Amino acid sequence: MFSPSNSGMKNAGGGPRTAPNGRFVRSGGLRQGGFTLLELMVALGISALLLALLYRTFTSTIQSTEHVDADTEMYRMAQIGLSIIGEELQSVYWSPDRANTFFSGTEDSLRFTSLSRQRYGEGIRGPELAALHYYLETPPPEPDEDPQIMLMHEEEPNLLSLSSESTEKSELAENVKSFKLRYRTSRDWVDSWDTSETKKLPKGVEVQLTLKGKQDREYEFFTRIAIPVAARQ
Repeated sequence: MFSPSNSGMKNAGGGPRTAPNGRFVRSGGLRQGGFTLLELMVALGISALLLALLYRTFTSTIQSTEHVDADTEMYRMAQIGLSIIGEELQSVYWSPDRANTFFSGTEDSLRFTSLSRQRYGEGIRGPELAALHYYLETPPPEPDEDPQIMLMHEEEPNLLSLSSESTEKSELAENVKSFKLRYRTSRDWVDSWDTSETKKLPKGVEVQLTLKGKQDREYEFFTRIAIPVAARQ
């Protein structure tokens, strides 16, 4: 009578089957158990690469944000400083008949008298004459810090005062690399002006301000302010 062989036959449950040599083999060729060492190493390598890329992207985003913040701060500082200079030059006052009025400028410093202040009180009518001064200053640096050049604004509201206590001093900009001024004649631009010699005011003032940011980045700002015709007559 024919008896079927067990060779190559599966169990009813689909489990292990018996080979002709009596050993068990896995059904369907599927591997049971964990990952091999090689697979784990590949997975860890891919994970490390992804983390490195994410960290680089995160760092780049942080640096970009810092640069944007630095740019915004520089533009804000320069805008405020140049606006103050422009507004006060619009109210410049000089008269050949008044010895206490003047306009004296060099390449990096400017002093002039202005009717920029409105003062009110008994015996005071309208604006009051004041002396304004823009110049560069390098204060003593802190320990382990590089010296910084500051653009300073100085105002003397009392021209008859013999004391410096009435002088009001403030910072217009910090981390200044250069502050350059030029003055307009009827034909061209010159590097200095003094009403004691010219006997008149310039037609305009050119201001170029360069600030130094992080990683030695430079920010250049430029403006030209016209002196009012009424002030030049």
